[in-house]
Amino acid sequence: MNAFWIAAFVALSLVVLVIVAVLLGVLRRAISVLEQAESRSEGSQSLPVQAIPTGTRVGDFALRNGSHGVVNFNELVQRPTVVLLISAECGPCHRLVSELRAAKRRLAALDLIVITDATPASETDSDIPLYIQMDRAATIAFESNATPHAFLVDVDRVVLGSRIPRTPDDLIDLYQVAKGGDTSVVDLAEEDVQQREVSHE
Repeated sequence: MNAFWIAAFVALSLVVLVIVAVLLGVLRRAISVLEQAESRSEGSQSLPVQAIPTGTRVGDFALRNGSHGVVNFNELVQRPTVVLLISAECGPCHRLVSELRAAKRRLAALDLIVITDATPASETDSDIPLYIQMDRAATIAFESNATPHAFLVDVDRVVLGSRIPRTPDDLIDLYQVAKGGDTSVVDLAEEDVQQREVSHE
């Protein structure tokens, strides 16, 4: 009996050692995978934001929305316009859009185009001008590698400025700074309307 129990103990010990060795191997692989993922994440966060240079004319491209089908970008830009690029997978983008809806009255005088990379759950319920880019056309045209990403363009689609917005005020600031003053966005918008009316006379 003693020999039997000794053999059983030895066998059980071997099984435990094998299980421990396997678990350690799995743990090492998991740690390695997590370290690689963290390294990639840190690398992506440290990438500099890219954007089309100020003073460059943006090429035309097609956009889609629920009510008008397909429309060209140049048809939408009739005066200085803020273009906001967002992504369906971008958490800050969703928060910013929610804040834009809440601040809609403050932004009423600001021409704003929001361009996303995927069809929203409900296009008809959107109370902001939302368009869907096809084949990343807007992202490529603006040479952007980040979202949310805002650009101010004039009537000729020339970029006057860009920034990474966190709040609606960032979009207003972009409009004001690129126009070269601290005038309110309402005053600037009215000034644009007056200039356009004069040019048509």
